[in-house]
Amino acid sequence: MSSVPDACDELLASADRLLAANEPRAAVTLYQRVLHDHPGHVGAWCRLGQALWSLGEHGLAQQTVEVALRVDPDALEALARLGEMHRDRLDFAGERRCHARMVAAIERRVGRGEPVTAALAQTYASALVAVGAGEAALDVLRRLDEAVPAGNLWLLQIEALERLGEYERMLALYRSQLERRRPLEARRGPIFLDSGWDFPSSLGDLGARIGTFALLQQEGVYPGRRGVVRAGGAIANPTYLDYWTHHVDVVRDAAATAGDVHDTNAVLLPDGTCRYVFHAFAALNARRIAAGRSPLLALRPDHVARGEEALARLGLPPEKWFVALHVRHGGYKRDHTDHRKVHVNSDVMTYLPAIAAIVARGGCVIRIGDPAMPPLPALDGVIDLATHPAKSDWLDVYCLARCLFLLGTGSGPVQVAATFGVPVAVANLFPVTMTASSPVDIVWPKLLRRRDDGRLVPFADLFQPPLLEQSFADTLDRLGIDVVDNEPEEIVALVAEMFERVRGTWRETTPDEALQARYKALAPTPAVEQVGRMCTAFLRKHAALLPPIPARPTRQDLPGGAR
Repeated sequence: MSSVPDACDELLASADRLLAANEPRAAVTLYQRVLHDHPGHVGAWCRLGQALWSLGEHGLAQQTVEVALRVDPDALEALARLGEMHRDRLDFAGERRCHARMVAAIERRVGRGEPVTAALAQTYASALVAVGAGEAALDVLRRLDEAVPAGNLWLLQIEALERLGEYERMLALYRSQLERRRPLEARRGPIFLDSGWDFPSSLGDLGARIGTFALLQQEGVYPGRRGVVRAGGAIANPTYLDYWTHHVDVVRDAAATAGDVHDTNAVLLPDGTCRYVFHAFAALNARRIAAGRSPLLALRPDHVARGEEALARLGLPPEKWFVALHVRHGGYKRDHTDHRKVHVNSDVMTYLPAIAAIVARGGCVIRIGDPAMPPLPALDGVIDLATHPAKSDWLDVYCLARCLFLLGTGSGPVQVAATFGVPVAVANLFPVTMTASSPVDIVWPKLLRRRDDGRLVPFADLFQPPLLEQSFADTLDRLGIDVVDNEPEEIVALVAEMFERVRGTWRETTPDEALQARYKALAPTPAVEQVGRMCTAFLRKHAALLPPIPARPTRQDLPGGAR
């Protein structure tokens, strides 16, 4: 890269500030001025590409970054930027090619004797993980962790293990970190619920993380101590957070740290197991139900009256039962192309036959969500609250707490319903081995299909590395695995079973109970215990994906042979 005079440095800094302030068009003009005088400035080409991408000029943006790579084929900034562009287009093969070039470029740098900084080692490890060399990445991170012990590099090891599908090793590492901390149970004062990020901005995390803490307290953990939630940024649903003030205090100063910390990511349960927060919530919630304790949350009388009045104005009489519907779309968080979230989303139009089945039974459907979702067609018995002017955070909470059941996906409203004790029919659950939130929930998960032979992946393989709890779309793509969404008739079957269960008319047969037991037995440890029930029609349809039942020994097989 050529040297840049001070005046040009200042111009570049101004362009960077404009880009950071979300003014990409003005930034483009300044980057072009820099490059007019200094066409070999790799950083300017990269950031010009970023600005063009922000303007929606994706083809030109990619060509711009490729110019930077013609100037310097080993430019890590350019390779990283180009990889991000491929990922945003869901071109995972293109992204992997960029990461492979990054691995080779870093190895060439090291071979030339350039110093290995912590940042370079982290970049190298991340690129190794992306191309499937996870064990090599772990080795790099372990050695780097020894060299920089205060760098919290074990968190990068956690992600590497998660991408490998090494869920048990991931939890073991997390547990070792938790056990290094001073025990908190016998101490006094507040406990701050920590996740490493602003979790009140996510509806599902808000419910699962605070809910798990509240359930732990019911189990006798942290006796007499008050939890504190820092909520300094956006809040997914202020009304829902307000309901939690019965269990925790909420402070608006996100920097407040005066007290002990309860890590909400992986949780040590009273039974001695360490579980990821959503699995921990499900296990503790099952214990709550078995003990006959009330749900964590209950609507206030004034909220009930206000909700009934609002729905009456929308055409729903107070005596009319309804099902809440939420189908994750990705618009709310703008994560349609997030490699962790793309397979969590589903097409609401595939739910239309299930909606019709609910209305045919005499009910109503209220779809909740956000205005970025595609609107539902006008249908009798359906209120599309997500796109209606009456939508509000308090009315969403009312609908989730008062519905007969929620027809949902693996998204935040499932946790809201669970904390109010409402059963959930979970369609299109992903990752496949993620548990439901309650024993009264039923699930029809997405399935996985191998590209090489077109066969569905057997259930036993779903509970083993590299597929156990695997949610990374780019990793599944590298493994040659496609994700199979639910068919409309499958969602109808899920709804039919849930309707009978909540009405008390469902009768389980002995063969169906045996299928449930065979599926649940696949969980290798309690950490991925399946708390909810798989939809009966799902197990009947895919019984061939279960491991075969061992043949019963004949008399001739017994020691000593036949008598």
